[in-house]
Parts: sequence; C-alpha cells; structure tokens
Amino acid sequence: LLNMLCPKEILRHRLLIPALIIAGLLFALYAQYIQHVAPCPLCLYQRYVFAGMLGAFVFTPLSFLRLPLLLLGLILSIYQMGIEQHFWTDFFHTCAVSSSDSLRMQLMRDVAPSCDKVGWKIFGISAVIWTVLFNLTLLLLFGYQYVKKTPPSH
Repeated sequence: LLNMLCPKEILRHRLLIPALIIAGLLFALYAQYIQHVAPCPLCLYQRYVFAGMLGAFVFTPLSFLRLPLLLLGLILSIYQMGIEQHFWTDFFHTCAVSSSDSLRMQLMRDVAPSCDKVGWKIFGISAVIWTVLFNLTLLLLFGYQYVKKTPPSH
C-alpha cells in the first residue's frame, strides 16, 4: 500500500524531512498571520524545536542532533496534547507567567490562548493532535531512511 501511495525514492530522499519541516513551519505561520490563530506558549516552543530540526537536517555537522530533536518534538507535542485534552496538568508551568519571563512572552500570554483549551481544529481534530501525528511521521520517516541507508550486517 505504501508503495502505491508514495514511491520509495521519495521516502528515501534526503530533502523530504527538511521539506516537511519547512511546510509545517509555514503552515504554523499561515495559521497565525492569515487565519489569526494566536499560538500558545507551547506552540512557540515547538516552533523553536522545528527550527532546530531543520538546522540539524540541512547542516551535516549538526546531524547528531537529528534524533534527539525529533524525540524532543514528539515529547513536547504529546505533553501539549495531554494538557489540552486534560490527561494531566501543566506540571512544568510552561503556560504560566513568571517573574523571569521576558516581556514579549508575558504580552503573548495576555492574548495567546491557554494551553489547556482546544484552540484550532482542522477537519474536526485539534491542531495539537495533528502536531503529534506530524512529529510521529517525521520520526518514522527518519527511522525508515536510517534503516534503508544502513547496509545490512552479515
């Protein structure tokens, strides 16, 4: 089924993951600036992780950061999904204002939605859940590319 949907050459292409990351970041900016969907603080943190991922996939000297950043992105999105769906509370207080926060972040929190409320839905599914699926897809593609690149051991 996978071969019918997407040729192996595309799945193995080294620019596939960076292209998907760029598309994800562009979609986040589209949501914010065109659709006027204010990002919560965790959404902004995830953008920084995506930017780091992009750097790790584009610049070979940073390639050792690929897997840790992919895992961090997945963990952060699952954490956000848990807060949004009320599986747990924000025990790291990533959405709370503290005295050490920058003025920009405090102002963003005044207009940004709370992390524990479903914000934007795409096809009836929370954008946060889509982000978890996106991060999982990136991780699975990375694993697929790694396995297909690594020669079999004899």
